[in-house]
Amino acid sequence: MPTNPQVLGLPVQVDWEKLRITASFFVPVPLGMTQQLWKQLQAAAAPYGYELLAEEVAEKGMTGLRVWRIR
Repeated sequence: MPTNPQVLGLPVQVDWEKLRITASFFVPVPLGMTQQLWKQLQAAAAPYGYELLAEEVAEKGMTGLRVWRIR
C-alpha cells in the first residue's frame, strides 16, 4: 500500500480507495513547496491508476493545492 505524502513532515491523509472521479481536496502548503507536494501526490495515486489535476490556489486565507481526481 502506498504511503501518504507529507507537508513539512506532517502526513497528508487521503482515502485513496474512496476518492471518486471529479472529487477534490485541498492541501494547505506554503508557496514554493507545491511542486514537491504535487509529485508526492502523483506518486501516491499512481498505484491506483488515478489521474490527478491540481491548481495552486488560496482558500480561506491559506495557499495550497486544490487536487481533483479526473480518471
